[in-house]
Amino acid sequence: MISFEGCMYEDMTHMSSDELAWLSSYKEGDMIFYKSHNNAFDTLFISLVDIDNSRFPLYISESGVLKYKAGGIVNYIIFHHGQRLGGSLMAAKEDDSIFILCLNLDRRYSNRLRGTDTCDFITNGECCSDCIIINDKNSKLSPPIEKNMIKSFAWSKSKGLVYYQFEDGTTYQLYSRNP
Repeated sequence: MISFEGCMYEDMTHMSSDELAWLSSYKEGDMIFYKSHNNAFDTLFISLVDIDNSRFPLYISESGVLKYKAGGIVNYIIFHHGQRLGGSLMAAKEDDSIFILCLNLDRRYSNRLRGTDTCDFITNGECCSDCIIINDKNSKLSPPIEKNMIKSFAWSKSKGLVYYQFEDGTTYQLYSRNP
C-alpha cells in the first residue's frame, strides 16, 4: 500500500478563468506596436509568460511547503527611442476571495491592486471596460528619479498594455499586434 500522508497541500488556491484572463492576453515572443500622438512608434516584446495554476493537490518536496498559491507573471520590454523600458504584470491568488495584481512599467510600480478594481478606458476611439489605470494615486516611482519618467499607464484584462504616458505629456496607444 502506498501512503501519501504529508504529500498533499494543506492550503491551495486556484485562479478562475476570469482571473486567468489577466495573464492570458499575450504569449511569449509576441510583438505589439504603439503609436504616439506625434506619430512615433514603440515596440513591446513579451519576454516571459509564466502561469502557475495547478489543480493537482499532491507535491514532491523536501522543503515541507504545505501551501500552494496560484499566480503568474508577464514580463515585457518596450523599445523606446534606443532605450529599453522593462515592465511586468504579476498576479497572485491569495485565498479563495482575494486576487491581487501588481504592475510596473520602467520605474513606476503599483501598489497591490484587486483584479476587480477595473474601469472604462478609451483608447483609439474604442472603450475597454476591463482596465486598471496605474498613476500617481495607486503607484510610486522607484529611485533614481530621472527626467521624463512614466506618468501613467493602462492595462486591459483582454488586451494587455493599451496606453502609457510620459511626464512630458507624450502618450502612446496600442496600434497593432503581431504575434
